[in-house]
Amino acid sequence: MMALRSRQARSLAVALTPLGLLGYWGWLRWSGRISVVEAYRLYQGMTMVPPWRGLWEVLRLIVTEHDSLVAIKLGLLMVVAVISLRSELQIEDKAFALAVILQMLMYTGRPLLGAVRYVLMVYPAFLIWGAYAERWNGKQLGFYLTALGFLNLMWMWAFLNWSLVL
Repeated sequence: MMALRSRQARSLAVALTPLGLLGYWGWLRWSGRISVVEAYRLYQGMTMVPPWRGLWEVLRLIVTEHDSLVAIKLGLLMVVAVISLRSELQIEDKAFALAVILQMLMYTGRPLLGAVRYVLMVYPAFLIWGAYAERWNGKQLGFYLTALGFLNLMWMWAFLNWSLVL
């Protein structure tokens, strides 16, 4: 979006970047290799679905199976989504954040697998958090570090109690 807005010749290289992805998909098909989607389904047990079906699966796991780990991941994803869609951010940043979040919801089998590390890619949320942190005094910073440290310990406990055996 930014490359198309700039209307400079050198921006054409950025605007043509999606051709690399399309070329890779074509090469996979023409060489007889399986697609990325098929590889995820075969080797990771994750099927691609529309984001609303992935969200429905996450909510079902939380409500029916009381999956606290998935609930924590969904809560984190919601916080990052709300913060990333703030009015202070440019439309390009919002679009990027939304694309990453929707992509996380497109897999079922083990929904939101890796969501915590994928949230790190949603840099617009960190831009907003950095702007907030500039206004904190020492007490506020200490409180937030303590609260986040406690949440990190809870996350570690949930992770250590998680079983990879299905």
